Amino acid sequence: VIPTITATGSQPIPAIPMSAAVLGAASAPAVTFSTKDVLESSTVRGQTNTLSFVIQPSSSLSANSLITVTGLTGTQTASTTSIALSGAQAASFSNGAWTQNT
Repeated sequence: VIPTITATGSQPIPAIPMSAAVLGAASAPAVTFSTKDVLESSTVRGQTNTLSFVIQPSSSLSANSLITVTGLTGTQTASTTSIALSGAQAASFSNGAWTQNT
């Protein structure tokens, strides 16, 4: 596992990998997303628009992994701690959350 580091606040720093693998994974290849697609149901501004994210990691993620999508600012959707997840592996995740403007 290669940990990442990030900072938030007035001078945010995006997540970047740290210098080395830990927890016995020094020889393991880095995990990436082999599929990382985003689709939308509408391109009309102001209309309801369902976003679909199709992701596939290059290897299995460990239990309690957190997948974060950022950069979707300017939406009208209010923040919530409960957002619908669907798809073949939806049951593998505990919940979805949305934070407006992040």
